[in-house]
Amino acid sequence: MPMLTRLLQALATAALAVGAEPGEGAAAVAEVLRVACGLRTGPCSGLTPAEAHRIWRVAHLPAILHPASDAPEWGKAGYRAYDAELERLL
Repeated sequence: MPMLTRLLQALATAALAVGAEPGEGAAAVAEVLRVACGLRTGPCSGLTPAEAHRIWRVAHLPAILHPASDAPEWGKAGYRAYDAELERLL
């Protein structure tokens, strides 16, 4: 799994943990992801922020949003909101 998707997971989790609203938090997450994609070298150097978001959506969100997940409902709702906002921004 590309390192950028793990970075995106960590950023979204941190934004939710501090209570950042998706509108403002996702903008900051998207900016960090854009910078990270620009700095990236190596096997995934051509990965765009939008591609990293799509991979994150497949690699991380299903386990979080699964009904049997330990994530609280407010957390699931937050991840859904961040996903939608990142889709719009990226």
